[in-house]
Amino acid sequence: MKKIILFIFIGLFAAQTNSYAQFSKYIIRLKDKGTNPFTISNPIQYLTQRSIDRRTRYSIAIDSTDLPITPRYIDSIRMAGAVTILNTSKWLNQVLIQTTDAAALAKINGFPFVLSSGPVAPFNIAGDNPVNKN
Repeated sequence: MKKIILFIFIGLFAAQTNSYAQFSKYIIRLKDKGTNPFTISNPIQYLTQRSIDRRTRYSIAIDSTDLPITPRYIDSIRMAGAVTILNTSKWLNQVLIQTTDAAALAKINGFPFVLSSGPVAPFNIAGDNPVNKN
C-alpha cells in the first residue's frame, strides 16, 4: 500500500513532456537491483533493528524491494557529468537527480540499467499565488 501511495505521490510531480530544457530535476527509473553487495539474508546491513522487529511482528517478509539501490548504479549516475543526487528510493528503485547538463542526461539514459527518466515538473502551491480581488 505504501508503494502505491508513494508512486502516486511521485507521479503527481513527474511531467511527461518532450521539452526537458525547462527542468533541472529528473527521476531516473532503474531496471533492477543489479549485482547488489547487500543480501536479503542479512537485512541488518540496510534496515534498522526496529524495522526488522516490526516486520517480524506483522509477518512481513524481507524481499528484494528492501535492498538498497546498487551503489555502482548511483556512482555511475553521479559520474555522468554535472549531476547531483538529491534522493534515492529503494522501494521504487528510482533516483532523483538535479542537472542542467543535457549530455549528462543523455549519458544516463544510455546506461543499460536505466529503464527511463522523466522531468519533475515545477509546481506552485495554490496559497502562494496572490489573488486579484476586484
